[in-house]
Amino acid sequence: RVVVLVDDARAGVGAERLHGMIQGISFANRFGKRWEVVERLEDHDSADDRAENLRSALQSNRDVDLVVDLGDRQGKGGVAPLAELAARHDARLITFDGSNEALAGVESGEVYAVIGENRFLQGSESVKFLARVIHEKPMGLPLPGRGGVNVPAQVLRRDNLAGYRTPEFVSLTPAA
Repeated sequence: RVVVLVDDARAGVGAERLHGMIQGISFANRFGKRWEVVERLEDHDSADDRAENLRSALQSNRDVDLVVDLGDRQGKGGVAPLAELAARHDARLITFDGSNEALAGVESGEVYAVIGENRFLQGSESVKFLARVIHEKPMGLPLPGRGGVNVPAQVLRRDNLAGYRTPEFVSLTPAA
């Protein structure tokens, strides 16, 4: 049984992740998994509402195994209170919050996993792609639908966390 935390279930990234998660659960359930979302909690980016909503949901649903935080707040709302509440109810916390706080929670075992987007690679791969477009294509931009850069998300756990971390910046100054 799953509790899902989302900023706004009707719009934006949270809504897209929620719909994708529901579709993924439906697909997995066809192959023997039996996941059920028992609560969808909207917090509109309020850390206080998020923690209170989770506390209430876990008290009402004592058999929750997993708490999924679909927000990517970059530490604005605090992952620690969510991890503490989940642990008190023997549930695991998975979050999309790629903040240092969330990554430290993975290292300490308080957070089960972070679904991480490697922003460093998103930036560097996009610029590399643009450079190829500019230098290799006389007409400039690619055809519609042909200009994507795919940097897959990663499930970050203790065993692969070190490989995920990248420098906060890279010096692009050429050697003299």
